[in-house]
Amino acid sequence: DLGLVYVPGLLRDGVVSAALRDMEGLLDLPRLLKRGQMDSNAVRYRVRIVQSSPEKGRGVWLLEKASVRELLFDYSGEVVGEAEANRREKMYRARRALGDYFVYDLKGQAGRPHMVVDATHFGNVGRFVNHSCDPNLEIVLKPDGSGMAFMSTRSIQAGEELTVDYS
Repeated sequence: DLGLVYVPGLLRDGVVSAALRDMEGLLDLPRLLKRGQMDSNAVRYRVRIVQSSPEKGRGVWLLEKASVRELLFDYSGEVVGEAEANRREKMYRARRALGDYFVYDLKGQAGRPHMVVDATHFGNVGRFVNHSCDPNLEIVLKPDGSGMAFMSTRSIQAGEELTVDYS
């Protein structure tokens, strides 16, 4: 199990399997993943990841004020197709020992995924944003269509936990 490998941007479909096939040792993995990484503005605001609660696990807290409709950070990870995402979610659920998994699909027209990103093993701070029925963030398609980003739905004060509605 690789645990989590921090990546600031999205990994194109197939990059991870190619990197795992081509690497000679674990130290090769970051270099091989960088080859297939899409450009990203990564994290634009200072945040802290800390234990939120025993039920929620880790969470993300904002360390500086953000205005409404600001892009705070990308949702980084491995871009996968809908069929692959469904296969992985079934596998992750069956392997409860793996712990949490982080697959997010941004719905397009007719409820079909516009983009699916798996941040279970490759991701950034976005994977630790918890669910809330009264969120201060939403996940949106980046203006250039190159990925997903967390956008503030209201002004957020320094010290607030960042949350999104998963549904």
